[in-house]
This record gives sequence, C-alpha cells and structure tokens, in this order.
Amino acid sequence: MIKYFEEIEDTRQQWKIKYLLVEVIVMTIITVTAGADNWGEIAMYCKGKITMFQEKFGLKLENGVPTDDTFQRIFAIIKPEQLGKCFRNWVQSVFTIEKNEIISLDGEQAELLMKNNREYQIANEIGDLYKVGAIGNNCRQEARNMVFTTMVYV
Repeated sequence: MIKYFEEIEDTRQQWKIKYLLVEVIVMTIITVTAGADNWGEIAMYCKGKITMFQEKFGLKLENGVPTDDTFQRIFAIIKPEQLGKCFRNWVQSVFTIEKNEIISLDGEQAELLMKNNREYQIANEIGDLYKVGAIGNNCRQEARNMVFTTMVYV
C-alpha cells in the first residue's frame, strides 16, 4: 500500500519533519476506513494499533504516532488531486472496477471480500475490515472527504 502514496509531494520544511508523510497517509486511510470520524479518533486508533501498522503495513513509526493536531496539519498541506490519483491507483490495484463504478465497503461487503480470492488482499491490508462502516456522503472531515470522494469516483 505504501508504494502507491510515496509520490505525494511533501511540502513541509525538511528539518521540521518528525513523521513521514506516506506513513501518516496510510494510517489515516486505514483508520478512516475502519470508521474513525475525526482527527482525535484517528490518532487514538493509530496509537492503539502501532504493532499492526508496523507488522502488516511495514510502517517504521520511528517517532510513534502523530497527535490529532499533527494529522490535521499534515492533511491540510496535501494536494487533493495528488492524494486522489494515488488513492485511485491503489484501489484499482486491489479491485477489478469499471470507469465511474462506485465501490462501497460495509460489513456485508467486507465478508464477501474475505471470501473472494482476488480482493482478499484488501481484507488483509486493512486488517479489521469487518468493522468498516458504510462509505457514504455524510463524511464530515477533510480527510474523510478527500478519501471517500476519491473512492466513490474511481
């Protein structure tokens, strides 16, 4: 999953960087997909799943997990079109989809994914996929809007 988001430009001052951009993006996408609704929930989920992120996703997390404010500041500088392109590429690598097809993940879909050989990859990558909430239009935060708008319009 990391390789799909490495091309996103990091415009932060290099000497101030404590958290790798790609790691923050991967953690956020997984956490939002698992149902996090705000930056605080994203930070809390990530702190509780450090081992999972390291073992299943290969994140180093040398400085641990960012605070909710740090997640928000980092996402504020990401260009949505770059994130959208990378997100679409990642989704298309996992799913067989047609142009403008809508992909919806919810509890029932998660079980189907785990039974289907081709899409089993995403179930393994996301981990607790059975906890995934429905992806819909009621997303309230910038990260959710960026991720879900991209996912809906693949």
